[in-house]
Amino acid sequence: IAKQLGAGDREEMPVIFLALLAYQALAVARWGRTLGKAVIELEVVDVATSTRPSLARATRRALVMLGIPTLALWVGMVLGQSNDLAGEIIGTALPIMAILVGFTLLFHASIRITGKRPVWDRAAGTMVRYRTTRPTGAL
Repeated sequence: IAKQLGAGDREEMPVIFLALLAYQALAVARWGRTLGKAVIELEVVDVATSTRPSLARATRRALVMLGIPTLALWVGMVLGQSNDLAGEIIGTALPIMAILVGFTLLFHASIRITGKRPVWDRAAGTMVRYRTTRPTGAL
């Protein structure tokens, strides 16, 4: 499953995780958004100040958002390479469950939580909102 998701070998997982973590944290701390959020005009802001989050908050947000699924994917890769049937079943199910839990957390936040903030935004004290300002000179 992990290779089908493009994860590569288990030795590459820490490098991929650190690269994604650095991109997510630095982009959010510097510009308040990643490339995908910029395309649909969303931004991440600090709840207390309504400004871009600090590097520490952006890193905490990225760690919670990416850390648990990456760990589950890595453990699934390790268990999936075992020679016993139980390890292979758990190794296949764990990454799928991690992805489903992520979507469930988003869905739960959108329906039941005030402010519609998922667990990674609440942990970091951030929120995602539509950009309210446009660059000067725009039509």
